[in-house]
Amino acid sequence: MKLPLSLFALGLVLGASATGFLVRPGLAPSASTPSGPVTLPAWSWRETVSPPALAPDTIGPALAAWRTLRAADGSPAAYPLRAQALRALLARLPAEAFPRLLATFAGTVPPDDARLRQIAFDRWVELDAPAATRWAASAGKNLRHLARQSALAWAALDAPAAAAWVCALSDPEAARELARFVLPALAETDVSAALALAGSRDDAFREAVLPSLLEPLAKADPATALRTYGPTLWKNGQGFWQLRDTISEWSRRDPAAALAWLTAQPTGDQADQLSHWISTLAQTTEERRALATVLAANPAIPQGREALGNIFFSWGTDKPADALAWLNQLPDPDLRLSLLVRAGNSRYTDNPEKSLPLALALPPGQNRNRSITSVLTAWAEIDPSATLAWINTQNDPALAPAALAVQGALLAHIARDEPATALAEWAALSDPRAKQAAIQPIVEAWGKTDPAAALQWANAQETDNSTSYHRVELIHAWAKQDPEAALRWAEAATLKQTARGQHHYPGPLAA
Repeated sequence: MKLPLSLFALGLVLGASATGFLVRPGLAPSASTPSGPVTLPAWSWRETVSPPALAPDTIGPALAAWRTLRAADGSPAAYPLRAQALRALLARLPAEAFPRLLATFAGTVPPDDARLRQIAFDRWVELDAPAATRWAASAGKNLRHLARQSALAWAALDAPAAAAWVCALSDPEAARELARFVLPALAETDVSAALALAGSRDDAFREAVLPSLLEPLAKADPATALRTYGPTLWKNGQGFWQLRDTISEWSRRDPAAALAWLTAQPTGDQADQLSHWISTLAQTTEERRALATVLAANPAIPQGREALGNIFFSWGTDKPADALAWLNQLPDPDLRLSLLVRAGNSRYTDNPEKSLPLALALPPGQNRNRSITSVLTAWAEIDPSATLAWINTQNDPALAPAALAVQGALLAHIARDEPATALAEWAALSDPRAKQAAIQPIVEAWGKTDPAAALQWANAQETDNSTSYHRVELIHAWAKQDPEAALRWAEAATLKQTARGQHHYPGPLAA
């Protein structure tokens, strides 16, 4: 196997200071060696604890050899070979040579080159995070993501130095973006210094970086953090999402005080968002219970009832047993009923079955039947088989009206793609009313793909006074597929009706 010339040259350069050998025993080129994957030469130093650094006069040739790396057949090297060679090169490249290597990737680069650049930059960050940060920050917006990475690594090593350098950048946009990542690291150990740097530039800089400092401030005292910096960031509610985590932290400690602060803020044209903002503060069972209890006990809280309804619904579809246990201990029966009705009449679009426990908890009556039917119908649209399986496991007689209304639709959904399954499920129905009500939906759905089979099956299920399933549109569809068979069926059906004393004609056939 012949090694590509550029790869051989790179091996020479990298091996020059590594005891003078070129190829490890057993890896030497041989005319009898079959062609196959390229074997990198003379890089056994990668297996040593401390590979020797490239000498200054060999850095340029090593970089040039890597840039011109070729495959065994002389074509440009593919990504795996380039990446393997790059890692070998990086193990010996001194930190001060990385700008020369990264200059290879100037401008917009293809995906493989972007991956190689990331490999090189990761290594530089390990060797010298401050230098990597200075280089990336000066390289423009396209490499700002690299600057964030190295700035975070620098801040982990020396947060005061990293924060001071970032906040003094001449590019205000770069300073704002990088400070949002670095100042929180400084605030973990020195909040005063982080706040001082946040105020070291103009108001735009301060407002941009303050949200990133709220998390460490909120860990110590969320109330003080909000009262001190909330008015600056609130902006008639536009800054709610920047403050949300701090408000949530305060709410976990004192939900009544946090709600009082939130509902006292000006909302401008976003007043209708207040109930939504409140309801997003509670995510866990404990948070929902605490916040819902405060809202239930204080009906004067602006939009509090709407927020309570939102919280109870999300709680009830996540942890229904906990939510219903909390609801049942409320002393106000009217509030209990209104929350249950609102939640029971709602459902998730993607997972309607999650709303079933709330609908089932409604008091018996028409509203409960409607709610359960609505949820089951929506679920049947998504997963008819699972819905039917659920219905078949229920023994509650009060579910009969809802089940009767839904089973036909369920079987119709199944019949569109799996008519045999639908017919088997239909035959297994024990309620004659459910069986009779399901015939028409099955026929209409099945008839879209096989009108002949659907009509003939329906005809076999009919009683003496039942002719409603002779669908003219299905006869027309059948006639387009097989007009003679459809005509014979229509004539037989007409004779059958006449014998029964019925004179309904199935309709004209369209050839």
